[in-house]
Amino acid sequence: MIRVGIVGTGRVAVDRHLPDIRTAGGEVVALADTVPGRAARFAQQLQVPHAYEDYRELLRQTDVDVVAICTPPASHEEIAVSAFRAGRHVYLEKPPAMNELEMKRITEASYASGKLLLSGSNSIYSQEIQFLKSLIGSGRFGTIYHAECQKIISISHAEGWHARKAVAGGGVGMNSVPHRLDWILFLLDTPRVVSVTATIYDHFVHKPAPDRTHAGYQLMDVAEGISQGDEPADVEDSLVAMIRFDNGCTLLVRDFAGANMKDEALVKLYGTKGGVILDHARLGKEKEGITLFGQTVNGQILETNPILPQSTDGSHVSAYRHLFDCIQNGRPSTSSPGSRGIVLMKIMDALYKSAVEGGRQIFCE
Repeated sequence: MIRVGIVGTGRVAVDRHLPDIRTAGGEVVALADTVPGRAARFAQQLQVPHAYEDYRELLRQTDVDVVAICTPPASHEEIAVSAFRAGRHVYLEKPPAMNELEMKRITEASYASGKLLLSGSNSIYSQEIQFLKSLIGSGRFGTIYHAECQKIISISHAEGWHARKAVAGGGVGMNSVPHRLDWILFLLDTPRVVSVTATIYDHFVHKPAPDRTHAGYQLMDVAEGISQGDEPADVEDSLVAMIRFDNGCTLLVRDFAGANMKDEALVKLYGTKGGVILDHARLGKEKEGITLFGQTVNGQILETNPILPQSTDGSHVSAYRHLFDCIQNGRPSTSSPGSRGIVLMKIMDALYKSAVEGGRQIFCE
């Protein structure tokens, strides 16, 4: 059994990582969190044998095989590099780092240690993304020449550390965009990025927080009253970008939080033989979660909605199963390499650089 220590005990760690590690066949043996008493409280509630307020104490625990890093992005590089130097494998939540340079150093530390890095790619192991990957590989869509990612959240507000660029790295660009961008890079075999053009907005992030009593997710610091959620926000709430890859494919990214529009979460792929719309909000709930498009022999558009088997697994179970399998069989992860995390962060760096420079096209090396 693979033994895991979790650093950071916020919502994602406690509600998703911890139960999903157990479902995947691993054992959570330690928790660490800088908030006094928090790790100990969850360790007692969730039957985890050890708890620390300093992640370095967790690294000194000899029976930890994997360190799951679920802290804010600003601390990722320090913890990941320390974990590799201590001889541990690493699961690194998204966004994997604050910038490309940090991600390069994390990846280099992984190579130097000979330990596995799984760079925050839980959604690519979903049956829907795996299904699309197989269709693209079979040539069903022909050549993918354009892709679109759009997410709209009508009721949203940056709170706690999410509102501070120094800790979060940015707003929707860092908190939301990396999820769908990672899908696209995975589906297209991580093409080289040529250029990025972007604009960001902050029309809504400074407004008072809406009533969130109905919300199922809230930062743990805010929920526990450690952070009052009233820190001045210096992040963006909306982002629009155009990305060009060296294979000729273009990607349009639109991500809005707090917009006066209905909620959406869509990914679209345009191919020379067919196309697809992935409705993330409906995945696992309705057959319309995936819509495939093609043409009949008469040139008519053919639309189908494949029905995939329903899964009751949590959001991170498949990713941990993949990680554990790689560790037990002594092989690297070809589906979640650090190299893709470097490309992802290269794009994020260029997005913000373009936005700061008035939407200038940024050419990437």
